[in-house]
This record gives sequence, C-alpha cells and structure tokens, in this order.
Amino acid sequence: MSLRSVVSAAWVVTLFLVSGWSPAQAAVVCVPSIAIDGSCTSGAATIQLGVTSASPGDTVLVGPGLYAEAPVISQSLTLQALAPATEADAGNAGVQAIIDGSGAETTLTVADGVTGVTIDGFEITNPTHGGPATTSPAGIRVQSDSAVGTTVTVTLTNNVIHEVSDPLRDAGAASFGEAGILAFNVGAGTTISGNTIYDISDSTAPTSAGESPGSGRAQGILVKSSNGTASGVTIADNVLHDIQDVAIRANGNFAAVTMDVTGNRITTVGSFGTGFLSGIAIDHIALGTVADNRVRGVLGGFGLGVQVSGSTLVTRNSISAVFGGNAFEPSMFPGAAVLVNSDGASIDDNFLAGNALGIVVGTTVTAPGVNANGNCIEGNLAGGIVNSSDHPLDATDNWWNCDTGPGTGTCDTSADVALGVTTTSGFRTFRNCDFLCADESFVATTGADATNDCRDAAAPCASVLRATELTCPDGIANVAAGTYAEGPQIVIRENVDVIGAGQGTTILNPTADTASSGNGRGWWLVEAGSDLDLSSLTLDGTGFKVWQAIRHLGSGTIDDVEFTEIKFDESGPSYAGTAVAAFGATPVDVTNSSFSQIGRIGVLFFGSGVNGSAFSGNTYTGKGVGDFLDYMVELGAGASVSVIANTATGNRGVASVDGSTSAGILITDFFGPGTVGTIDGNLLSDNTTGIAVGFDNTDASSVGATCNRIESNDLGVSITGADGTNSAFNTNSIGGNVDGMNATDVVAGLVDATLNWWGAIDGPGSIFSGGGDTVTANVSAFPFETAVNVCVAACISGGAADADGDGVCDSEDNCPATPNASQRDLDTDGLGDACDPDDGGQLSLRKLSARANPNIAGRASVSFKGELGATLQPDIVAEIAANGVRVVASTTLGQLDEFSFTPAECLVKTDSKGFSTIRCRNSTERTILRLRERKDGPLFFVVRGAGRRLDFAAPALADLPMTIDVQTLGFDVDYVDDIDADCRENSRGVTCRE
Repeated sequence: MSLRSVVSAAWVVTLFLVSGWSPAQAAVVCVPSIAIDGSCTSGAATIQLGVTSASPGDTVLVGPGLYAEAPVISQSLTLQALAPATEADAGNAGVQAIIDGSGAETTLTVADGVTGVTIDGFEITNPTHGGPATTSPAGIRVQSDSAVGTTVTVTLTNNVIHEVSDPLRDAGAASFGEAGILAFNVGAGTTISGNTIYDISDSTAPTSAGESPGSGRAQGILVKSSNGTASGVTIADNVLHDIQDVAIRANGNFAAVTMDVTGNRITTVGSFGTGFLSGIAIDHIALGTVADNRVRGVLGGFGLGVQVSGSTLVTRNSISAVFGGNAFEPSMFPGAAVLVNSDGASIDDNFLAGNALGIVVGTTVTAPGVNANGNCIEGNLAGGIVNSSDHPLDATDNWWNCDTGPGTGTCDTSADVALGVTTTSGFRTFRNCDFLCADESFVATTGADATNDCRDAAAPCASVLRATELTCPDGIANVAAGTYAEGPQIVIRENVDVIGAGQGTTILNPTADTASSGNGRGWWLVEAGSDLDLSSLTLDGTGFKVWQAIRHLGSGTIDDVEFTEIKFDESGPSYAGTAVAAFGATPVDVTNSSFSQIGRIGVLFFGSGVNGSAFSGNTYTGKGVGDFLDYMVELGAGASVSVIANTATGNRGVASVDGSTSAGILITDFFGPGTVGTIDGNLLSDNTTGIAVGFDNTDASSVGATCNRIESNDLGVSITGADGTNSAFNTNSIGGNVDGMNATDVVAGLVDATLNWWGAIDGPGSIFSGGGDTVTANVSAFPFETAVNVCVAACISGGAADADGDGVCDSEDNCPATPNASQRDLDTDGLGDACDPDDGGQLSLRKLSARANPNIAGRASVSFKGELGATLQPDIVAEIAANGVRVVASTTLGQLDEFSFTPAECLVKTDSKGFSTIRCRNSTERTILRLRERKDGPLFFVVRGAGRRLDFAAPALADLPMTIDVQTLGFDVDYVDDIDADCRENSRGVTCRE
C-alpha cells in the first residue's frame, strides 16, 4: 500500500497549522536542539541562546520542556512553541514548553523599543521577584520607554500565564503592579489574543479610599500608553480568572489612543478592598469598543468601567455576579456591572443580571450624551441604573425584568441621585437580550432568534448557533427534531452540552463552504479550554465543501452523532473532508456514532494532547471503489487512543494522483513520534486494507490489536516501520482477505502475530504451509489458533455471543441481557449495577475534577457530571424538594469537602410531558447541582454539580479514587460512585474522565 504521496501533499499543511508556523526563507533556530523538528536550521540549548543567535525575522521554535530562565528578546523575531500550551496541561513539561522565571522580575521580556515580535504558545510562570525594589513583576513585558514618537508592535497569542505575584513588594516601589502581560506604549497592529491568564495576586492592601487599579495592583493584562500613539491595539478572546484586582486594563493619555477589547472570558476577579475597576477597565482612551465579553464573578468593584474616555461603545457584553466590598467606601460602592465616568459612552445591548447594581453613571460625567439602550437589566439587587451625574441619561428601550417598567412589580429600579434626569420611557415589554445566559436552552424549527432568549421550551430559538451563544457555561442546549441551517461557523467558547432528538431526526446543515486553512477549516470550532458534549443528532454537509465538520481544540464527548457528506474536493486535489479533527490538549471521546460519505477521515486524533481519548462503538461506511480516500480513524503525531468495537466497511478508494490507498484504521508517526493505538474488538471488512501501521521504514508507531475480525479485505494488516516488535496482533480473526499480513517493509524485528485465526485450521499460508491468509516475512505467526477465538465473536457489538451488544463477552458480562460496557458493580455482588435489583439509584460519574489554588485559601473547587438511575429508590424529586440535598467529595485520604442546598435553594420544574428538572444553587457558596430527567427512561437523570470557593488541599493521583456522594437527610436518597480512570494531574489538582 502506498500512503506516502497523499500524506505528503495533503497533510504537511496540517502540521504547519497545528504547530503555528509555515515554511519560509528565514532561519528556524530550535530549542533545545535541532532534533525537535524537520524545519530546524540550527539548534540552541536554551531559549536565551536561541533568541540571541537568531537574526531579525527568524523563528525560534521551542520544544516541550521546562526552561528555568528569563529570556530577553532584543530583535524582531517569532518565538514559537512547538505545541501550544493549555491550562489543562499546566506544569506538564512533557507536552508543552514551560518558561519558569525562577524568581526573576519578568519571565519573558521584549527589550525597550524592539518591535515586530511574536510570542506564541508558551506556558509562562513564576516571575516572583520578592523584594521591595521590585517595579513590576510580569509574565510577559513589552515596552517602549519613549515619551513621544514611535511605539512598538507585538503579537502575544495562545500563551498560558500564571502564578504572578510579589508577596514582599513595597507598596511605593511598583510603577504598574503585578501583571500577566504588561504592554507599555505598544502601537497599531498589536494583538493580545487567545491567552489564558490566572492566579495574578498582590499582598499589599490599598492605602486610601478610591485607590485606582494599576497603582501597584495585580492585573491580568495591562496595556498602557503614555505617548499618545498607541492606536489600533486589540485585546481579544483571552480567558482570565483568579485575578486579584483587574482582569484587563486599557489605559492611555487620551490623545489619539484607540483600543478594542472583545470576546474575552473573565471569571473570579477582585477581592475585598482592592479598588473600583475589577473586570475590564477602560480609561483615558479616545476611541474604543468593548464588545462580546463575558464577565462573571467580580468582588470589590465593577465588572466593566469606562473612565475619562472618548466615544466608547460597550455592547453585547454579559456581566453577572458583580458585588461590592471596597474597604473604604462599602456603602457607596456595592458593586455594579458597568461604571460610566466618561462623556460620550454608549452602553447598548448588554446582558446585566444578578449584580449589586446594573449601571452606575458617575459624578465625573461632565456633559449630556451618555446613553444606555437595548440592555437586559434584571435581578440587580440594589437597582438597575443609578445616575449620579448632573446630566441627562437616555435609558430608553431597555428590559427591566418585567413588562411594566422600572420600579414596578419585579422590575429593577432606576434612580437619579444628583441633578441629572434619566429617561426610561419606551421600555421593552418583552425579554429580548443579546448574550443572555441560560442554564438550559431550547432550539426548534418553530423558534425565533430575534425575539426569544432560548430559555423557554415554549419559546425556543431557531438556531443552535444562537443557543450556544446564550447558554451558560456547563449548560445544556436542547435541539428538537427538524432540519437547521447553521453557520457559517459555530464557535464553542464555553463548556456546553448540545443534545438533539436523535440521529436522522435532528439534522444540521452548513450555510457556506469552510476555509481550506487554519481554524476556518472547521464548520464547528471548539476553542481550547472548552468542553463540548455533542449527542443525538446528524451533521450533514450536503451542498457545501466542508474540510472539517468539527475542528476540536478542546475536550468533550461526541456520542450518538451521524456525520454524512463531509467532503472537500474528495476526488482531488485535496482529497479532504474530516468529520472530527481532535487537535487539542485534552481527550475527546467519540462513541456510538456513524460516518458515511466522508471525504477522507472519520476522526483524526492528532498530537499527544489527545492521549486518553476513546473511539468506540462507531460505524464507518466508505465510499467504495473510485478516486477517493477513506479512513475510519487516523492516529498521528504522538496520539495514544483506544479504538474499540467499531465497524469499518467499504474503504476501497485509490487516489489517482499517486496511487495512495484507503484503510479501515491508519496509525502513523509521520507528523510526530509516540503514536500508540490500542485496537480491540473491531470489525474491518471489505476495505483495501484493514489496519495500516506506519508510513515509512523510520516509523516507530506502536500498536496492540486483539479480538478484531479482519476479513474480506484486499490486505488484512499492513505494517511499515523501523522495528516490527513495536506491534502485536493476537487472538484476532484474520481470514478471507486476499493477503493476511504484509510486513516486508519492516526494517528489523518480528511482528508478534501469534494466536490468531487465519481462516484455516492449518494456519497461515505464504511463508508458512497452511491454507489460510498469507503472511510475509518479518512476522511471527506460530502458534496460531485453530478456530476463531471466542472473544472475536462476543466482543463485536451484536455478535452471537454478545446478546446485549455492549462489546463484553456473554461469558464475562455481569449483565448479559442489559448493555453495560463499564461492568460497574458498586456493591461487588457479581451482578452489575445496570441489572441489580438490590441497588437503588446508581450514580455513574463521567467526569470529576478537584482543584485547589495553593496560593489563595478558599479557592478550591469540585465539579462533576454523570448520570443516575433512580427507579428503585424513593422519588428523588420529592425528596430533594422536601429535604434538600448535599454533595460530599472524598478521596482515599478522607473527605475533601461538601456543599449543600436547602429545599428553598432547589427549583423543581416539570414539563408538559411529565419530565422533571431540578436546579439547586447556593449563590453565597457558589455551588450548583442540576439533575435533568432524560426522556429515554423513567427517573433517569443527567446530573451535574460544582462547588466553588471550597477549602481543601489539592488531591494527587496517589489519593485516588475520588468519590462523589449525593444524599438527602436520613439517606433516603444516597447515590455514590467513584472514578480513577483516565486521570490527569497538575499543580492544582486532578481531573478524571470515563
């Protein structure tokens, strides 16, 4: 089989896009050595040596590892990590490049006046100088000290910056304070985007009432201009959390300074007594737009503040859970979503809900012209709008939380506390709010995006795109039966579940061709750090070119989804079209899904970040004979994935451009070493090749394959590589193929192919004397099976010896008539939970995370999701409504923490069909518990819970398993499960998935 040419022509582009670089004439200096990548032209042992030896315009490419240094960049260049960093892998030097400042004042510095620098994809940490002489500790510092004249332009993107603090700093010594990114006098074209910044703290308390953030305070991003030329700066699509004072501050000297702050996600900012502008601060900016940001959870000030600036548009932002706590003036500053202390500001079409105050117009407004229109203002405890200025405020066309206007019924209030007059006439009488956040949203073909907010099943939205924008983090978007035109791109920026009514019932179609490069290739784009659980629907690309149906940079599960007509020039020249491309730093599981009419690949698992992913229970139907390529699943670039109980048929295409052929499963390390495939219980039939391992004779991919039925293919197994001992094929049924196993391109060592059935009682043919499928040299096939191993028949879904079709042999299945692939048996009585009448409700955890911040007390968190069956215990709905509920999290060392809810904190809703949803929330402790009754069984619930601001030490892998116990008083309801599968540990805690 020839795979070389098509891989070279079509997939080298993917390598460039994933790595973030492209071929050019400039040199590529590689750290720590030239061996990390084929593009390297020279090597350097440290990052500092790399940037010093580079010439202007060069790229310094840095491989994974821990670099204890504080580099200074003194010329125009690109500093690029080989693999982009993610918060999920923080501290893992095996997968990302970590620059540890080791006590230096700044971890990574761009020298004064140096322009044209790009810094992309690093984990940057620990610039804790720890002394009174400190000026401004920062993760990244960029500056031009010129008081007038030129500025510098930089691009800072896709970095993870954390643990920036200075516990010994003298309050009078710092000019800017601690910052994740400090950019001083940067100019037009500067972009700060896609970064994750957290744990930025300062130990020095404010020294006076009204102390301004930035005068010695901890900030996530500080962009400051003193020379008046910082025009055209963009701060976009960053994620910031656990910032002590200000998440983003854009500061100028007013003259000609323009900055845009868009699409950022900000949570858990501020602390008691740390200033007034805590989420986003805009001050002394001549012109700016603050749009599409989400700010949630600010203590001590304001979600967004505009001070002494020019024409600033604040629009389509979602701001909630902002409360006061300023130590000097708590009564005057109870906390507000938006503070306006600037003439000419427009506060339009924002969602401002659940704060102390909605909008405050300050006393420094000196002229008429401030307006607040089209906003959703609801549930703000101390009022919706307070006008403290002496000037009129146009506050027409807002929704005030009821249809009778401000100050009536359940509406928020409007108040004038000075000489100004606020006009609120013409208020909205229906709820129509952009970026409305819903715990559970609804989509139907009868819905309307323009007038509905998706929260009411009786008034749904019309598109999934709209629902995902308006659904809260960890929320659920329910999509009813029907066909939906969605696009041109659906971007997932939060953790969300999208649940349809079933394959072939809920159908989504694109509205345009995707791009052929970059993130534009994805019809759906799951951003890094986001978790998408997609289930029970069809993605149908008919009528459009789709390079990737889902370009997945995050984590999650794709279950019970049909992919069809996902193609982009499937007959050349690109031979493209991939249903799911998993490129992120966390696992993506694809289960129980079907693939047909796919341009090239069902699911591509690319890179070591997706290690631990599972591809199971899926069916792939190829396009048959023609100028095509088909691969059910491809593993590459160091991915380690379990491929279990899938079926691939009809992958018989041959690319006319070079003769490359198709396969059921393809495993290669062409794009990066360390690729590992665990291939068990699959049915691979009627393909050109059943399993193809390796690309050329240097390939070191590793495969273990057992209990597979590989039959009626042209070639059962193809193995190419440097060492045959990397692969083992045992207890498989390999029969009825034109050729059974070809390993002639293996350089050294024998492939272990013992104990297989070869289609004949006397074993394999060719170099052996049997009448079964042929085997070439470099294969050890003796001893062989004289009959099909029982695991082959039983472990293929629906096989004769697997009555319930769950992939577990009947002889080993503890519920042989009830599907239970996990074989969970909590009471260890030998009868699985799924069919044990003595078990009450069963809690089945799918994901559990326990994390703690070692530097900030009370910042531990537990979150979990799963499902439970409650058919044989007391009515859980009635029990929780009557007695409340609590959640206890434990490890083997004992209880971590617990959080509880009174009956009053739990809302029970029952829809018209009798299905119940329970939502419990304790806003003081920031804890939630949601149980949503599924419609596929009585009292069968999807359950989610999260406890924030808890107080425990971070658990370690050695402390597993972790246990969650959901119980009511008296244990009338008591559901327990533990989890220790697929766990990842970093400096803050542990996350496990099943």
